[in-house]
Amino acid sequence: MSHNIDFHAVTGPGGGAASLNTEPGEESKLRFKAINAGLYFYHCATASPSIPEHIANGMYGGILVEPVGGLKKVEKEFHVVQSEFYTKPGKKGDTLEFSFDNGLAEHPSHVVFNGSAGSLVKNPLTAKVGDTIRMFYINAGPNLVANWHVIGEIFDRVYPEGSLITPPLQNLQTTVVPAGGSSMAEFKVEVPGTYINVDHAIFRIAKGAVGLIKVEGAEQPDIYKNLLK
Repeated sequence: MSHNIDFHAVTGPGGGAASLNTEPGEESKLRFKAINAGLYFYHCATASPSIPEHIANGMYGGILVEPVGGLKKVEKEFHVVQSEFYTKPGKKGDTLEFSFDNGLAEHPSHVVFNGSAGSLVKNPLTAKVGDTIRMFYINAGPNLVANWHVIGEIFDRVYPEGSLITPPLQNLQTTVVPAGGSSMAEFKVEVPGTYINVDHAIFRIAKGAVGLIKVEGAEQPDIYKNLLK
């Protein structure tokens, strides 16, 4: 089937998709000027068989356009994409078939980070006490609004909707990321331990929307202390 790419960072017809429709065996090229800083989504946007079917099968990603002068340096940067899969019933271990009807009903079988259920549990993100973490968070959808939360941490600064030139919100517990949208958050990790990254529409954990951030370093009893030890 044919494919293309709609870059949400592009100013031009179809976000570039109009110039990038590509049939099997063909090649397409596009040059564009990134004139707006921000954190943007991109995805396949061909109408054959349908745009949501291409997105629901994993044809998406993120593009960062930094402001002039760049972003301030931090110790760790992570890129997380949340998305949904819509499948027909099947047995464990089987290759699951796409269900357009479940997509229309907005009833996902899986809600995942970085393309697969538990991907950031099997391969946790890592940091050290005192590190400032910057997370780029994109919600590929194609349907659900994400409710981004890191259990045991507070976002020091949040740049909602991926706007990198707007003054950030501060000290947020959870931030909403619309389908086809993004958010950037920065937070310093002061206490060692394992932190859980979730969509706080919390039943989605059972569908795969869960990841770990493992922080190593010395205990900080002035901030956090188990009184039974």
